[in-house]
Amino acid sequence: MAQGCAAGSPCDVPGAERDLEPAPEGGWRITGKYQLEIQTPPPPPNGIPACSEYAIYQYKLFVIFPDGSKREFLPSPPSTPIQGWDDGTTNTRYFRVHPNPNAIYNGCGLPALNPALPATLSYLSADGSYMRLDITTGDYGSGGINNNPWTLYMKDGTKVEGGLNPNLGGNQRIYDRNDNYITIANSIGASPWTTLQDQMGRVAQVGYNFGTWTAVQLGTSGTGLATYVATGMVWPSETYSCSSFGTCQYGSGQVVFQSITFPDQVDKKLVFDYSLAGSTNIPLGWGELKRVTVQDKYGSELASKTYTYRWSHGQLPNWENVLMNAPVTATLAYKEFSDTGTSTDVTENWAYANAGTGSGTVTAPDGSTVVYTGFPIQYSVSFRQACVRDESSVQLA
Repeated sequence: MAQGCAAGSPCDVPGAERDLEPAPEGGWRITGKYQLEIQTPPPPPNGIPACSEYAIYQYKLFVIFPDGSKREFLPSPPSTPIQGWDDGTTNTRYFRVHPNPNAIYNGCGLPALNPALPATLSYLSADGSYMRLDITTGDYGSGGINNNPWTLYMKDGTKVEGGLNPNLGGNQRIYDRNDNYITIANSIGASPWTTLQDQMGRVAQVGYNFGTWTAVQLGTSGTGLATYVATGMVWPSETYSCSSFGTCQYGSGQVVFQSITFPDQVDKKLVFDYSLAGSTNIPLGWGELKRVTVQDKYGSELASKTYTYRWSHGQLPNWENVLMNAPVTATLAYKEFSDTGTSTDVTENWAYANAGTGSGTVTAPDGSTVVYTGFPIQYSVSFRQACVRDESSVQLA
Protein backbone atom coordinates (compact mmCIF):
# COMPACT_ATOMS: atom_id res chain seq x y z
CA MET A 1 0.00 0.00 0.00
CA ALA A 2 1.29 3.47 -0.83
CA GLN A 3 2.01 5.90 1.92
CA GLY A 4 -1.00 8.12 2.42
CA CYS A 5 -3.51 5.58 1.02
CA ALA A 6 -5.77 4.11 3.68
CA ALA A 7 -7.17 0.61 3.31
CA GLY A 8 -10.43 0.78 1.38
CA SER A 9 -9.76 4.27 0.01
CA PRO A 10 -10.22 4.96 -3.74
CA CYS A 11 -6.51 4.60 -4.48
CA ASP A 12 -6.24 1.29 -2.60
CA VAL A 13 -7.22 -0.78 -5.63
CA PRO A 14 -5.29 -4.05 -6.23
CA GLY A 15 -3.69 -4.15 -9.65
CA ALA A 16 -4.34 -0.47 -10.33
CA GLU A 17 -2.24 1.48 -7.87
CA ARG A 18 1.35 2.43 -8.64
CA ASP A 19 3.47 3.03 -5.54
CA LEU A 20 6.75 4.94 -5.51
CA GLU A 21 9.48 3.41 -3.37
CA PRO A 22 13.23 4.07 -3.11
CA ALA A 23 15.34 1.98 -5.48
CA PRO A 24 17.78 -0.07 -3.37
CA GLU A 25 20.65 0.50 -5.84
CA GLY A 26 20.02 4.23 -6.22
CA GLY A 27 21.25 7.29 -4.41
CA TRP A 28 24.68 8.58 -3.44
CA ARG A 29 27.62 6.21 -3.18
CA ILE A 30 31.22 6.36 -2.00
CA THR A 31 33.45 3.60 -3.38
CA GLY A 32 31.99 0.10 -3.00
CA LYS A 33 32.51 -3.31 -4.47
CA TYR A 34 30.90 -5.14 -7.35
CA GLN A 35 27.92 -7.22 -6.24
CA LEU A 36 25.96 -10.12 -7.71
CA GLU A 37 22.19 -10.30 -7.38
CA ILE A 38 19.63 -12.99 -8.19
CA GLN A 39 16.16 -11.70 -9.02
CA THR A 40 13.06 -13.86 -8.93
CA PRO A 41 9.84 -13.17 -10.87
CA PRO A 42 6.73 -11.67 -9.29
CA PRO A 43 3.94 -13.94 -8.09
CA PRO A 44 1.71 -15.25 -10.89
CA PRO A 45 -1.47 -13.30 -11.63
CA ASN A 46 -4.86 -14.77 -10.85
CA GLY A 47 -5.70 -17.75 -13.00
CA ILE A 48 -2.13 -18.94 -13.60
CA PRO A 49 -1.43 -22.39 -12.07
CA ALA A 50 1.15 -22.36 -9.28
CA CYS A 51 3.30 -24.94 -11.09
CA SER A 52 3.43 -22.99 -14.36
CA GLU A 53 6.51 -21.32 -15.82
CA TYR A 54 6.24 -18.69 -13.06
CA ALA A 55 7.30 -21.32 -10.53
CA ILE A 56 9.71 -23.30 -12.68
CA TYR A 57 11.89 -20.56 -14.18
CA GLN A 58 12.87 -18.53 -11.16
CA TYR A 59 16.27 -16.90 -11.57
CA LYS A 60 17.72 -13.87 -13.33
CA LEU A 61 21.27 -12.70 -12.53
CA PHE A 62 22.50 -9.09 -12.33
CA VAL A 63 25.87 -7.48 -11.61
CA ILE A 64 25.70 -4.23 -9.63
CA PHE A 65 28.64 -1.96 -10.39
CA PRO A 66 30.30 0.34 -7.83
CA ASP A 67 28.53 3.37 -9.35
CA GLY A 68 25.14 1.74 -8.71
CA SER A 69 24.40 0.73 -12.32
CA LYS A 70 22.89 -2.71 -12.71
CA ARG A 71 23.37 -5.07 -15.69
CA GLU A 72 21.62 -8.27 -16.56
CA PHE A 73 23.59 -11.42 -17.43
CA LEU A 74 22.30 -14.52 -19.23
CA PRO A 75 23.51 -18.13 -18.85
CA SER A 76 25.84 -19.02 -21.70
CA PRO A 77 25.73 -22.35 -23.54
CA PRO A 78 27.18 -24.89 -23.82
CA SER A 79 28.57 -24.77 -20.28
CA THR A 80 25.13 -24.40 -18.69
CA PRO A 81 21.82 -26.24 -19.01
CA ILE A 82 19.78 -23.47 -20.63
CA GLN A 83 16.21 -23.91 -19.50
CA GLY A 84 14.62 -20.50 -19.72
CA TRP A 85 11.33 -18.78 -20.22
CA ASP A 86 10.23 -15.47 -21.72
CA ASP A 87 6.57 -14.57 -21.91
CA GLY A 88 7.32 -11.34 -23.79
CA THR A 89 6.03 -9.05 -21.04
CA THR A 90 7.33 -8.25 -17.57
CA ASN A 91 8.62 -11.75 -16.79
CA THR A 92 11.43 -11.94 -19.32
CA ARG A 93 14.47 -14.16 -19.40
CA TYR A 94 14.14 -16.14 -16.19
CA PHE A 95 16.06 -19.42 -16.03
CA ARG A 96 16.09 -22.61 -14.03
CA VAL A 97 19.78 -22.04 -13.37
CA HIS A 98 21.34 -20.86 -10.10
CA PRO A 99 25.03 -20.96 -9.00
CA ASN A 100 23.90 -22.72 -5.82
CA PRO A 101 22.39 -26.10 -6.79
CA ASN A 102 20.64 -26.33 -3.42
CA ALA A 103 18.70 -23.15 -4.21
CA ILE A 104 17.18 -24.43 -7.46
CA TYR A 105 13.44 -24.98 -7.19
CA ASN A 106 12.58 -28.62 -7.72
CA GLY A 107 8.90 -28.72 -6.74
CA CYS A 108 5.86 -29.49 -8.87
CA GLY A 109 7.32 -32.92 -9.69
CA LEU A 110 10.15 -31.41 -11.74
CA PRO A 111 13.10 -33.62 -12.60
CA ALA A 112 16.60 -32.67 -11.57
CA LEU A 113 18.63 -30.57 -13.99
CA ASN A 114 20.01 -32.62 -16.83
CA PRO A 115 22.87 -32.11 -17.38
CA ALA A 116 23.77 -31.15 -13.84
CA LEU A 117 25.43 -27.82 -13.08
CA PRO A 118 29.06 -27.67 -14.22
CA ALA A 119 31.85 -26.62 -11.84
CA THR A 120 31.79 -23.15 -13.40
CA LEU A 121 28.73 -21.34 -14.72
CA SER A 122 29.35 -18.77 -17.45
CA TYR A 123 27.08 -15.78 -18.01
CA LEU A 124 27.17 -13.15 -20.78
CA SER A 125 25.97 -9.54 -20.47
CA ALA A 126 22.56 -9.02 -22.05
CA ASP A 127 23.18 -5.42 -23.19
CA GLY A 128 25.82 -6.09 -25.84
CA SER A 129 28.71 -4.82 -23.69
CA TYR A 130 30.67 -8.09 -24.25
CA MET A 131 31.23 -8.94 -20.60
CA ARG A 132 31.49 -12.48 -19.25
CA LEU A 133 30.93 -13.65 -15.69
CA ASP A 134 32.29 -17.00 -14.50
CA ILE A 135 30.92 -18.29 -11.17
CA THR A 136 32.09 -21.34 -9.25
CA THR A 137 28.98 -23.39 -8.43
CA GLY A 138 28.19 -24.70 -4.98
CA ASP A 139 26.58 -23.79 -1.66
CA TYR A 140 28.72 -21.14 0.04
CA GLY A 141 26.45 -20.45 2.98
CA SER A 142 24.27 -17.58 4.14
CA GLY A 143 26.21 -14.97 2.15
CA GLY A 144 24.42 -16.09 -1.01
CA ILE A 145 25.97 -15.99 -4.46
CA ASN A 146 28.30 -13.15 -3.48
CA ASN A 147 30.23 -15.81 -1.53
CA ASN A 148 30.65 -17.99 -4.59
CA PRO A 149 34.08 -17.32 -6.16
CA TRP A 150 33.54 -15.38 -9.39
CA THR A 151 35.44 -13.50 -12.09
CA LEU A 152 34.05 -10.72 -14.30
CA TYR A 153 35.79 -10.08 -17.66
CA MET A 154 35.30 -6.83 -19.60
CA LYS A 155 36.04 -6.15 -23.26
CA ASP A 156 38.77 -3.56 -22.49
CA GLY A 157 40.82 -6.19 -20.63
CA THR A 158 39.63 -5.25 -17.14
CA LYS A 159 39.06 -8.21 -14.83
CA VAL A 160 37.36 -8.31 -11.42
CA GLU A 161 37.73 -11.20 -8.95
CA GLY A 162 35.39 -11.60 -6.02
CA GLY A 163 33.54 -13.95 -3.72
CA LEU A 164 35.24 -16.26 -1.25
CA ASN A 165 38.19 -16.68 -3.56
CA PRO A 166 40.89 -18.60 -1.64
CA ASN A 167 43.53 -16.27 -3.10
CA LEU A 168 41.79 -13.09 -1.91
CA GLY A 169 40.48 -13.91 1.56
CA GLY A 170 37.02 -12.50 0.82
CA ASN A 171 38.34 -9.28 -0.74
CA GLN A 172 37.91 -8.10 -4.32
CA ARG A 173 40.65 -7.37 -6.81
CA ILE A 174 40.38 -5.27 -9.97
CA TYR A 175 42.98 -5.80 -12.72
CA ASP A 176 43.68 -3.69 -15.78
CA ARG A 177 44.73 -5.22 -19.12
CA ASN A 178 48.40 -5.24 -18.01
CA ASP A 179 47.62 -7.13 -14.79
CA ASN A 180 48.13 -4.11 -12.56
CA TYR A 181 45.57 -4.31 -9.78
CA ILE A 182 44.04 -2.77 -6.70
CA THR A 183 42.66 -4.82 -3.82
CA ILE A 184 39.47 -3.73 -2.06
CA ALA A 185 38.95 -4.95 1.50
CA ASN A 186 36.13 -4.19 3.93
CA SER A 187 36.42 -4.24 7.70
CA ILE A 188 33.47 -5.28 9.87
CA GLY A 189 32.10 -3.41 12.86
CA ALA A 190 30.15 -0.39 14.01
CA SER A 191 32.47 1.91 12.06
CA PRO A 192 33.54 -0.13 9.01
CA TRP A 193 36.34 0.94 6.69
CA THR A 194 36.98 0.12 3.05
CA THR A 195 40.67 -0.07 2.12
CA LEU A 196 41.97 0.20 -1.44
CA GLN A 197 45.60 -0.79 -1.98
CA ASP A 198 47.67 -1.09 -5.14
CA GLN A 199 50.72 -3.23 -5.86
CA MET A 200 53.05 -0.42 -4.77
CA GLY A 201 51.54 -0.42 -1.28
CA ARG A 202 49.74 2.90 -1.71
CA VAL A 203 46.56 2.96 0.33
CA ALA A 204 43.31 4.91 0.33
CA GLN A 205 40.70 4.31 3.03
CA VAL A 206 37.04 5.20 3.26
CA GLY A 207 35.11 4.88 6.50
CA TYR A 208 31.71 5.78 7.90
CA ASN A 209 31.03 6.91 11.42
CA PHE A 210 28.03 8.74 12.90
CA GLY A 211 26.73 10.28 9.67
CA THR A 212 30.10 11.19 8.15
CA TRP A 213 32.13 9.40 5.50
CA THR A 214 35.87 9.97 5.76
CA ALA A 215 38.19 9.35 2.82
CA VAL A 216 41.91 9.28 3.65
CA GLN A 217 44.81 9.08 1.21
CA LEU A 218 47.59 7.64 3.36
CA GLY A 219 51.19 8.70 2.90
CA THR A 220 54.36 6.73 3.58
CA SER A 221 54.47 7.96 7.19
CA GLY A 222 51.01 6.58 7.96
CA THR A 223 49.37 10.00 7.95
CA GLY A 224 47.35 11.38 5.10
CA LEU A 225 45.01 13.95 3.61
CA ALA A 226 41.43 13.49 4.81
CA THR A 227 38.22 14.43 3.02
CA TYR A 228 35.03 14.49 5.10
CA VAL A 229 31.60 13.82 3.59
CA ALA A 230 28.65 14.62 5.84
CA THR A 231 25.45 12.73 5.08
CA GLY A 232 21.88 13.27 6.20
CA MET A 233 18.28 12.46 5.38
CA VAL A 234 15.72 14.32 3.33
CA TRP A 235 12.03 13.45 3.53
CA PRO A 236 10.07 14.37 0.39
CA SER A 237 6.38 14.81 1.12
CA GLU A 238 4.74 15.13 -2.27
CA THR A 239 1.40 13.93 -3.62
CA TYR A 240 1.11 12.25 -7.01
CA SER A 241 -1.52 10.49 -9.10
CA CYS A 242 -1.08 6.78 -8.40
CA SER A 243 -4.16 5.47 -10.22
CA SER A 244 -7.24 6.58 -12.11
CA PHE A 245 -9.09 6.63 -8.79
CA GLY A 246 -7.01 8.88 -6.58
CA THR A 247 -3.71 10.13 -5.28
CA CYS A 248 -0.94 8.85 -3.04
CA GLN A 249 1.82 10.52 -1.08
CA TYR A 250 5.51 9.80 -1.35
CA GLY A 251 7.28 10.14 1.99
CA SER A 252 10.25 7.79 2.06
CA GLY A 253 13.46 9.16 3.49
CA GLN A 254 16.56 9.38 1.31
CA VAL A 255 20.18 9.40 2.46
CA VAL A 256 21.98 12.29 0.76
CA PHE A 257 25.28 14.14 0.85
CA GLN A 258 25.03 17.40 2.78
CA SER A 259 28.62 18.58 2.40
CA ILE A 260 32.10 17.55 1.28
CA THR A 261 34.99 19.16 3.15
CA PHE A 262 38.35 18.81 1.40
CA PRO A 263 41.77 18.72 3.10
CA ASP A 264 43.09 21.96 4.59
CA GLN A 265 45.54 22.32 1.72
CA VAL A 266 42.61 22.69 -0.69
CA ASP A 267 40.64 25.14 1.46
CA LYS A 268 37.32 24.34 -0.22
CA LYS A 269 33.96 22.88 0.76
CA LEU A 270 30.96 21.73 -1.27
CA VAL A 271 27.47 22.19 0.22
CA PHE A 272 24.38 20.49 -1.25
CA ASP A 273 20.82 21.78 -0.97
CA TYR A 274 17.69 19.80 -1.83
CA SER A 275 14.98 22.31 -1.02
CA LEU A 276 15.83 25.97 -1.79
CA ALA A 277 13.03 26.95 0.59
CA GLY A 278 11.60 25.73 3.86
CA SER A 279 13.21 23.06 5.99
CA THR A 280 16.44 21.52 4.73
CA ASN A 281 15.19 18.00 5.41
CA ILE A 282 11.69 18.44 3.92
CA PRO A 283 12.45 19.45 0.32
CA LEU A 284 9.97 21.27 -1.90
CA GLY A 285 10.04 18.62 -4.60
CA TRP A 286 11.01 14.99 -4.92
CA GLY A 287 14.37 15.06 -3.18
CA GLU A 288 16.36 16.21 -6.19
CA LEU A 289 19.62 18.08 -5.87
CA LYS A 290 18.60 21.74 -6.24
CA ARG A 291 21.84 23.61 -5.57
CA VAL A 292 25.58 23.00 -5.15
CA THR A 293 27.69 25.70 -3.50
CA VAL A 294 31.48 26.03 -3.39
CA GLN A 295 32.59 27.71 -0.15
CA ASP A 296 35.89 28.57 1.47
CA LYS A 297 36.71 27.33 4.95
CA TYR A 298 35.04 30.42 6.46
CA GLY A 299 31.71 29.71 4.75
CA SER A 300 31.99 32.45 2.11
CA GLU A 301 30.33 31.46 -1.17
CA LEU A 302 32.70 31.27 -4.14
CA ALA A 303 30.43 29.71 -6.79
CA SER A 304 27.12 27.88 -7.10
CA LYS A 305 24.97 25.97 -9.54
CA THR A 306 21.20 25.91 -9.18
CA TYR A 307 18.67 23.64 -10.90
CA THR A 308 14.92 23.80 -11.48
CA TYR A 309 12.95 20.71 -12.49
CA ARG A 310 10.02 19.88 -14.72
CA TRP A 311 7.90 18.61 -11.85
CA SER A 312 8.22 20.49 -8.59
CA HIS A 313 6.27 21.19 -5.41
CA GLY A 314 2.50 20.69 -5.49
CA GLN A 315 2.08 19.91 -9.21
CA LEU A 316 0.51 16.43 -8.74
CA PRO A 317 2.24 14.52 -11.57
CA ASN A 318 1.49 10.95 -12.55
CA TRP A 319 3.84 8.33 -11.11
CA GLU A 320 5.52 7.86 -14.52
CA ASN A 321 6.34 11.57 -14.67
CA VAL A 322 7.98 11.45 -11.25
CA LEU A 323 10.31 8.74 -12.53
CA MET A 324 11.06 10.87 -15.62
CA ASN A 325 11.58 14.15 -13.78
CA ALA A 326 14.36 16.24 -15.30
CA PRO A 327 16.08 19.63 -15.03
CA VAL A 328 14.59 22.44 -17.13
CA THR A 329 17.13 25.13 -16.18
CA ALA A 330 20.62 25.26 -14.71
CA THR A 331 22.27 28.46 -13.50
CA LEU A 332 25.98 28.78 -12.76
CA ALA A 333 27.10 31.78 -10.68
CA TYR A 334 30.72 32.65 -9.92
CA LYS A 335 33.22 35.49 -9.65
CA GLU A 336 35.62 36.22 -12.50
CA PHE A 337 38.89 37.84 -11.44
CA SER A 338 41.02 40.16 -13.56
CA ASP A 339 44.79 40.50 -13.55
CA THR A 340 44.44 43.53 -11.26
CA GLY A 341 42.56 41.52 -8.64
CA THR A 342 39.12 43.02 -9.23
CA SER A 343 36.16 40.64 -9.54
CA THR A 344 33.01 40.56 -11.62
CA ASP A 345 29.90 38.52 -10.81
CA VAL A 346 29.11 36.18 -13.70
CA THR A 347 25.90 34.21 -14.30
CA GLU A 348 25.53 31.55 -16.99
CA ASN A 349 22.20 29.92 -17.83
CA TRP A 350 21.31 26.63 -19.52
CA ALA A 351 17.80 25.71 -20.67
CA TYR A 352 16.50 22.21 -21.42
CA ALA A 353 13.49 22.17 -23.75
CA ASN A 354 11.08 19.20 -23.58
CA ALA A 355 13.03 17.82 -20.64
CA GLY A 356 11.92 14.35 -19.64
CA THR A 357 10.07 13.61 -22.88
CA GLY A 358 12.77 11.61 -24.65
CA SER A 359 14.03 14.29 -27.06
CA GLY A 360 14.59 18.03 -27.08
CA THR A 361 17.21 20.75 -27.07
CA VAL A 362 19.80 22.14 -24.67
CA THR A 363 20.49 25.87 -25.00
CA ALA A 364 23.91 27.00 -23.73
CA PRO A 365 24.74 30.43 -22.25
CA ASP A 366 26.06 31.65 -25.62
CA GLY A 367 22.75 30.78 -27.30
CA SER A 368 24.00 27.70 -29.11
CA THR A 369 21.77 24.63 -29.01
CA VAL A 370 22.29 20.89 -28.96
CA VAL A 371 19.54 18.50 -30.06
CA TYR A 372 19.28 15.22 -28.19
CA THR A 373 17.19 12.10 -28.66
CA GLY A 374 16.57 9.20 -26.31
CA PHE A 375 17.00 9.76 -22.58
CA PRO A 376 20.41 11.36 -21.94
CA ILE A 377 19.40 13.92 -19.32
CA GLN A 378 15.85 13.21 -18.30
CA TYR A 379 16.28 11.32 -15.05
CA SER A 380 16.61 13.32 -11.87
CA VAL A 381 19.23 12.56 -9.25
CA SER A 382 16.55 10.97 -7.04
CA PHE A 383 16.60 7.34 -8.14
CA ARG A 384 13.42 5.42 -7.42
CA GLN A 385 11.36 2.57 -8.68
CA ALA A 386 7.65 2.32 -9.31
CA CYS A 387 6.25 -0.82 -7.75
CA VAL A 388 2.98 -2.08 -9.18
CA ARG A 389 0.57 -3.85 -6.86
CA ASP A 390 1.30 -7.19 -8.55
CA GLU A 391 4.94 -6.62 -7.45
CA SER A 392 6.37 -6.13 -10.92
CA SER A 393 8.52 -3.02 -11.10
CA VAL A 394 9.99 -0.28 -13.23
CA GLN A 395 13.39 0.80 -11.96
CA LEU A 396 15.82 3.61 -12.72
CA ALA A 397 19.41 2.42 -12.94
